[in-house]
Amino acid sequence: MRVLKLLGVVLLIGLTVLSYADTLSFDFINWGDDVRVYDNARAYELAPHTIFWYFTNAYAGAYAPLAFLSHALDIALWGLKSSGHHLTNLLLHVSNAVLVFLLCVHLMNALYRSSGAEVIGVPFFAAALFATHPLAIPAVAWIAARGILLCEFFVLLACLFSLRSYIAQRRTGRFYAAIACFTLACLADAGALLLPTVLVVIGRLARGETYPRVQELITNKLVLFGVSLLFLTASILASASHQSEEMWDVHSTLHRLALPFVQLFRPILLFMSPSYISPLTPVPSNVFIGIGLVVFSAITVAVLHLAKRGVSAPAMVWVAYVALALPRTFTVPHGVHFAYLPLPLLTISLASIGWFVHDRYVRGSARFAVPIVAAGLVLALALITSRQQTVWRNAASLWRHVIAIYPTMPAAYNFLGLALQTNGRISEAKEAYARAIDLKPNFVEAYLNLGNIHYAGGDWQEADRLYHRAAELAPQRADVYNNLGIAAKAQGKSLDALFWLRKAIETDSSYAQGYVNLAVLYEQMGNIAAAYEALQHAARLGDMRAQEQLKREGVQW
Repeated sequence: MRVLKLLGVVLLIGLTVLSYADTLSFDFINWGDDVRVYDNARAYELAPHTIFWYFTNAYAGAYAPLAFLSHALDIALWGLKSSGHHLTNLLLHVSNAVLVFLLCVHLMNALYRSSGAEVIGVPFFAAALFATHPLAIPAVAWIAARGILLCEFFVLLACLFSLRSYIAQRRTGRFYAAIACFTLACLADAGALLLPTVLVVIGRLARGETYPRVQELITNKLVLFGVSLLFLTASILASASHQSEEMWDVHSTLHRLALPFVQLFRPILLFMSPSYISPLTPVPSNVFIGIGLVVFSAITVAVLHLAKRGVSAPAMVWVAYVALALPRTFTVPHGVHFAYLPLPLLTISLASIGWFVHDRYVRGSARFAVPIVAAGLVLALALITSRQQTVWRNAASLWRHVIAIYPTMPAAYNFLGLALQTNGRISEAKEAYARAIDLKPNFVEAYLNLGNIHYAGGDWQEADRLYHRAAELAPQRADVYNNLGIAAKAQGKSLDALFWLRKAIETDSSYAQGYVNLAVLYEQMGNIAAAYEALQHAARLGDMRAQEQLKREGVQW
């Protein structure tokens, strides 16, 4: 059996690497990769104070210190060679596939006490589905999704340790290892917040019980739920300070609360129909949300009814699925990369159903055809994945793909404009930004980006007009006033520039870039004392360029 298990691991590694080998030649994407990796000044300095900062601060709307530190480690190893960053993602996915295989092997042993070929065959099929399914593409091919990959790694380890602890029927080192892995998973991504619920389900499955023991929940899971509450608080605070305009400004409070429960079904739909997957999806209509809530309620009532009649497996699977999928739908309501977290549960469930049908209803020579069909399905998925992942090769190809699926999505045109602008295709970028504004006349980011193009081209008056329009739409945004200040400075209007830059820092006193630009303006106006004061403010806010300049000049902040 050990030889078969080792062979399964080797085949799984080979299959996963072959499916995603092309990602090693992919570029960075201007959606998250910029903020988290190549435009993140702290990612270039892997030092004790940087590590301490990540563990004590939220960044880019998330509290995920392990994810950000992994990017910093990649830069230390590979610089800005995207192939190295993609290699880390691929290695994590390979590791996760192996962990799915091992977890499923232990589940088969715990549930069925079997020593037949199915102990290896069913887990290998489940892990192979996980490794090759196109639903994993956004997490593997997107460097900024590192947190999801790391989170899945520690989630699977926590499940494995917890299962082994349940089988031993006593608190062992594995129990404390499960707590440690759960904590690390939360430090990687908020998707693990409800993992204690999954661990309770695993315990029930391992012991053949329908309902959890109250005493065990209090003694064994109190620590886990305490850790979960702690990280939930950190996640709420982080996301509250960084709500994306595209994600939230069109929703009522009721819409925001209802949307995540509807988005729960997206991974299931994409799992059953692995068509081309978009990294962003449009806001569902109220009718669609209403239907989704009805379906969610119906499934919940149905599985609870089955549990009362002694059929508890559907309820356990549904609870575990909701626990894995729900947290990320609140923070990323229109993305699909969060579907990576519940994907192992979907593949294990499908493999288990297939094995049940094969064991109960398939007889004679047809039993030999089942492994062939399973192998064919895995290979077909591997080919589909290899083909579909090519749209992630660079930012322009990705956003053109999104536009082909959702031709009226303003954000896609805005991101395409950024990609074209980076490639020097200015006229096409202007057209993309203009199209984004046509689709959404109050799209502040598109006005800013179009203004930036005109500013870079020396058309400062047009840039100033576009920045003023952005300020009318978003008077609460400091970066808009910062751009107005820069445009005024470029036109030689120093007093106007001073007014707008001061307004930027008055609007947001933590906006470090405003202080940096104000320092440059004061220096040009000959007010050196005010320039140093502004630079010191920026340094105290954590701006590394300001800190480095003051260090060179021997000035304290």
